[in-house]
Amino acid sequence: MAQPSTEQAPLKVNSIDPDHEPSMNRFLDGIAASFSNTMLSRAFITEIDNTPPPYPSPSINGPRIRRHLTPGITDGAHSGAELVEAGDFSALALWETTSYRGVPFTDSLRNVGPIRGEWRTKVRQCKEKYIGLETKGDGKEDFKPFYHLGFLARNPDQKAVPGAISAVVKPWLKRAEEEGVPVWLEATYEHAVDVYKNWGFRLVETIRIGEGSRSAEGWPEEGGEGVCGYAMIYDAHLKED
Repeated sequence: MAQPSTEQAPLKVNSIDPDHEPSMNRFLDGIAASFSNTMLSRAFITEIDNTPPPYPSPSINGPRIRRHLTPGITDGAHSGAELVEAGDFSALALWETTSYRGVPFTDSLRNVGPIRGEWRTKVRQCKEKYIGLETKGDGKEDFKPFYHLGFLARNPDQKAVPGAISAVVKPWLKRAEEEGVPVWLEATYEHAVDVYKNWGFRLVETIRIGEGSRSAEGWPEEGGEGVCGYAMIYDAHLKED
């Protein structure tokens, strides 16, 4: 008698329609909850709000993080970014593929001070170095085609579902391989670097911003060491044998 298979069936991945308010709200709430303690977000928001002491400040909370992230995510979704979830919103991701024609989330905020500007500049320099530039049909220079994992979140407000995170990542890595393009991301937590390495990403730069004005946790601090993000690329499939 045949033994029943113990192999887990792949989780279904669902696309989020940005015009479907209930789904979009669940997506945004999950992203905000996951990134509520992000050091980079603290650095950016305290600059925007001119947040007064004491630090940590209770004003940098989940609702404030959501207000910070919502415009860029929503604009991206309406410009072709792929918002997906698996495991009943246990895992969430935002992908900008080669067909994306909107503004990358990194460049989406309009209220930009020196710290956010420094981040944009350093990220662009990294992408120029590791992705490269080419001249487009309109004669302007821009990045070579690539996939960008703009957000990846394990929603802390939902039960963890085994395989949910992989379900919203691995199919896009395979698509990038099939298209012959790299995948780029900026990790916001040091421990996330090892997770991405397990999928085949490599760390190419540690980007430090706000030196002299922000602590390692992103709070205003005179003489602070600054806050870090981690530029990573998935490109082993592009290497020559």
